[in-house]
Amino acid sequence: MATIKRHFDMGAAQLPATNYPEFRKEVGTSYPYGVYYFDPSTDQAIFFKFKISNYGSGNPNLNIVWVGTGAVVSGDVVFSCAIGAITPDVDTSSISTKALASAQTVTDSHLGTTADREMKTTIAVSNLDSVAADDFVILKFSRAASNGSDNYSVICGLVDLELTWSDQ
Repeated sequence: MATIKRHFDMGAAQLPATNYPEFRKEVGTSYPYGVYYFDPSTDQAIFFKFKISNYGSGNPNLNIVWVGTGAVVSGDVVFSCAIGAITPDVDTSSISTKALASAQTVTDSHLGTTADREMKTTIAVSNLDSVAADDFVILKFSRAASNGSDNYSVICGLVDLELTWSDQ
């Protein structure tokens, strides 16, 4: 049994027509990196499409690495994800109108007193839309700013997403 890991390139996200986060390539002291900045007052989303090769069974995990920005270094942020599975030559849905499974959320707290500190949280993706090995999957990731538990009052930055699943 192996764990399959799929990292998502922050520069490769697909953006909706409205309510999307700002993407910036930051030039750090040591190296550049891409980051999506999610607003504290608007639900904003990004999308990725990928092939879920070697999927066996069970719930994938979406690992989220984020940073808090600005002077505010405490509070909770709520992230959300939803997936839709498309089986080529089988599904009759149009790719442009494919409905996603119900979204799932996770609430994470900023840890400590340092802005731009990386924090990690995970969503166990259990609403799978009948995903099967070698399906194409649409992943919607968002900050659920309208969720009452999101009280982190400044922009937060998404620096990495990784989806993991079992091949058995």
